[in-house]
Amino acid sequence: APTIDGSPMSENDSTGQYVEFRSKPDGGLIAPVFTIVQTQNKPIFTIVIKTGSNSSDIQNCRIWCGLFSDDPRSSDTPTVHMAAFRYATATDTTAYWRCVTDNGSGSPTVTASTVAISTNTRYVLQIDTSDPTSIKFYINGMLVATHTTTLPTTTQDLGYCIELRNTTSGHKYICVAKLHLEHNLTS
Repeated sequence: APTIDGSPMSENDSTGQYVEFRSKPDGGLIAPVFTIVQTQNKPIFTIVIKTGSNSSDIQNCRIWCGLFSDDPRSSDTPTVHMAAFRYATATDTTAYWRCVTDNGSGSPTVTASTVAISTNTRYVLQIDTSDPTSIKFYINGMLVATHTTTLPTTTQDLGYCIELRNTTSGHKYICVAKLHLEHNLTS
């Protein structure tokens, strides 16, 4: 079972049913261990989230959604293996989702997507590692980036993180509707 950060509450609206997490300073879900999958197993990781309804919910924060070799929450560029989506107001100068890969170097490959991050908005984020030479990033079914460099080592153990960290005082919200990890252990 994942570790739950923040105060979970039920949230239902016209876009679906969610679990809303209030940051204290973190809100969301993180794997209990970072030994769940390796990219050699060709995982496809899908997350459905919705941002909070106040403009402050996407200001002074860091959002990580993806696969990691260790807890990424304390940094915009943690020294971990990863394939993830990021939004970090301290690092990202525009309000667009970033696609991030790293092989543990702390110098990740970062691509700004063309999808803006907005308040009270539902996103389907998908990371496809089924091709061992590239990692593909999709937002709402649209391919937004393909990374071929600084990929996580294929035999590196990874876990998941869907978290919002508030980098100032007060509370912020993130809602999670789905976390799906599909992987092929036989190929």
